Amino acid sequence: MEHNVWVVVAAGILWLLQALKKKTAPPRGADPGADEAERTRRVQAQVQRKIAERRAGRAPAPAAPARYDGPLPSPVAAPRPVYGGVRREREFEPPTIVLEESPPAEPAAEAAALARQQQLAEQLRALNEANRAAQSRQSAAITASVAPAAETPAEGWLAELRQPQSVRRAILLREILGPPVCFR
Repeated sequence: MEHNVWVVVAAGILWLLQALKKKTAPPRGADPGADEAERTRRVQAQVQRKIAERRAGRAPAPAAPARYDGPLPSPVAAPRPVYGGVRREREFEPPTIVLEESPPAEPAAEAAALARQQQLAEQLRALNEANRAAQSRQSAAITASVAPAAETPAEGWLAELRQPQSVRRAILLREILGPPVCFR
């Protein structure tokens, strides 16, 4: 008997819910997507109008809302075009390059250019030697600035970690050689 009561109560609740849906449902002739389709159509018309005005070279006129009361187009997409093969209107012709021959240089101008090249080569050698000397002085200064080894290993490591490059190297080595991240 209790089972029948639950069935009747469930049927009554279902009937009430259906009645509420019928009251709030839009009429059958109304399309819920019509507003969105109309909005889309208006935006497309506005974009096309602006493109046409820009092509004509004039400033866009203020937009007047367009109203269309006709039937809306079907949402079915247009069929895809059929592939008709490749059309060749003309063959590709690479551009022809014409090299103009320069007049022969005068011997005096060639001699001056060679002398200038030799002078620049000597300057380059001198700069390279100065650069090597500066690098050797710099490496000697760095070697001298490194603190001598401390008496205990802990003090040696602390002295080593006072330099930023050594700290970076220590962090990198810990990441590589240390325990995996999942075990930390």
